[in-house]
Amino acid sequence: MESYPLIVEPLERELIWGGHALAERYGKPPNRAAAIGESWECWDQNRVRNGAYAGRTLADLRAQFGRALTGRADP
Repeated sequence: MESYPLIVEPLERELIWGGHALAERYGKPPNRAAAIGESWECWDQNRVRNGAYAGRTLADLRAQFGRALTGRADP
């Protein structure tokens, strides 16, 4: 596995109870019109947006690399 810092694309969900607090807290662009109710910053379906693994999900990388990606705590 090529080792480098993975930058992942978060999943943001616009929900009726949403607002702009998540955008402010996580430094997202402040001019967004969407009222974000959930922001999944890191989960297995996030896509990597940089480097050799760009476009692949964390689930794909875990399936291919296992402990080389996640460390000893991975079952």
